[in-house]
Amino acid sequence: ITVLFGVVGRGYVYKDGAVWCLGAIVSLPLLCFIFGYEKQVMIYSLLLGCILILKRLISNYDAIPKGAVKTTLINRVIFDRDIFSKDSWIKRGLV
Repeated sequence: ITVLFGVVGRGYVYKDGAVWCLGAIVSLPLLCFIFGYEKQVMIYSLLLGCILILKRLISNYDAIPKGAVKTTLINRVIFDRDIFSKDSWIKRGLV
């Protein structure tokens, strides 16, 4: 599974690494449970996932525009940016 996330997340299949990072972090507690890791490891992996999701929701400095709270929060959790378009997000500071 790690190799799959690595190949796909590297951009060979789908070029948005944030989605695959989220998938890996979310699946980590489940994989710990399936493979019988100790309780502490499962709790650690669950807390790590919570921290990642909270960091994505809080963002760095950008305020959430009024009227777009739901879509902005969804984009932040899934894509780790405020808008869906990766190109527009990258080019936003160049204008």
